Amino acid sequence: MNYLLQSNIRRKGGRRKFLLRLILALLILYILNLLAPSLLGPFGRALARPIWKAEESIKRGFSATFPSVQSKRSLSAENQKLKTALEEAGLSLIEKEFAVAENHELKKMLSFSLPEERTVAAEVLSRPGVSLYDTLIISAGTNRAIEVGDLALSAGGIALGRVARVNGNTSAIKLFSSPKERTDIILPDGSPAAAEGRGGGNFEIRLPREMSVEIGREARLSGFSGKIIGIIESAEADSSDFFQTVRVRTPENIFRINFVKVLVDAPKYESRTE
Repeated sequence: MNYLLQSNIRRKGGRRKFLLRLILALLILYILNLLAPSLLGPFGRALARPIWKAEESIKRGFSATFPSVQSKRSLSAENQKLKTALEEAGLSLIEKEFAVAENHELKKMLSFSLPEERTVAAEVLSRPGVSLYDTLIISAGTNRAIEVGDLALSAGGIALGRVARVNGNTSAIKLFSSPKERTDIILPDGSPAAAEGRGGGNFEIRLPREMSVEIGREARLSGFSGKIIGIIESAEADSSDFFQTVRVRTPENIFRINFVKVLVDAPKYESRTE
């Protein structure tokens, strides 16, 4: 009885040792295949194949068990790409706005004159408050081919007035905003109107009360390439009046202006007063 028991124990122990040796041998074959696959022949790779299959099964099981890990990583990568795209779009918009502003400033610095226009730049020697009301005295006259009726512009291209008197080295410019001076203009909707000067760079326009007026828009000089003469500031109508009073103001400070451009070799502007 004891002999049979001991015999069974020996057999079980022998099986365990055999299984351990087999697993060890397969592991060695697997490692050799990873490090130096050329050392293994077809027979060795056949022996190691069960271990490779087991490895693939473990990988598939891990992927099936933990899909959320991969999903989170994928979402994180997509989120980062989206942030990068938004940042690039924001930079593009900022660069575009900067370029537009820069272009506007360059145009103002160089000139708003059309290519076919010829202008003469002159210094303002006297302005309202020193000279006659709403009159500029400039440092150019017949010596620079300036004539009565020539249009005077600000450095930014705003229509200021017309040359009223010319001497050898100086000229007098009567501003469109001079009291009682009437100037033909074009409203933002294309309608013609007459602006009457009220002094100090201000104008008034009388229009039918039912006519729509766009506040904050430009009023332009009739002819002369539609140069801006002022900005519409307000419109008021009395209930007993069939007309409304529209107030326009030049965007230039005529009391501090230092330089002007006179449009020469061009049609002359005729003065109109009541």
